[in-house]
Amino acid sequence: TTRGVGDGIKLSGGAQNCIIKNNIIKDWGHAGIELYAPYESNPGVNDNKIYKNTITGENVSYMHGIVTDGAEGKCQNNEIYYNTIRNVNNNQLNGNNNWFHHNIIDTMRNSPCKSSGIGTAISLATYGSSLVCHDNKYDNNVILNCDEKGIKLASGYNDVVSNYFRNNILYNCGINSKEGLDNISIWIRDQSQVKN
Repeated sequence: TTRGVGDGIKLSGGAQNCIIKNNIIKDWGHAGIELYAPYESNPGVNDNKIYKNTITGENVSYMHGIVTDGAEGKCQNNEIYYNTIRNVNNNQLNGNNNWFHHNIIDTMRNSPCKSSGIGTAISLATYGSSLVCHDNKYDNNVILNCDEKGIKLASGYNDVVSNYFRNNILYNCGINSKEGLDNISIWIRDQSQVKN
């Protein structure tokens, strides 16, 4: 990007046991906060705590709130909680054994940069051949005002398996769907790789 980086805060290359809290992260070209360890040789981004941050993307046309992605065991045991995420396109929450809870996600909008609908609050899908998405927990989040579905489970390259959703509140989802999923809060794609 013109700033030289795509993310507000990026954890990679062995960023472990970090605390990211009380930040205001605004208008970044890729993600507000990203945890990324896509290779088996990577030391991983594990055991981090990300909380009480405010993430917004009101003035950019494409932005994720939070992204967690990694190879097996390389993006795990992270806890993401008490964050407010507004006016972005989605949150891509993968890896394994992570916990995403007590967050407020408000106004997920489709991007004019994408022909498909991406305005989803929580999106689980493996967008790289080495990436995993399993055994994550998503509890007590408030999700509202999404152009597309509130929660999406769909495979990409690898299985999306054994993820756990509990006590989330979803309101006013599927309000401007490009994918014909009007008024859908939770969408589990009918694929053999999406299971348990």
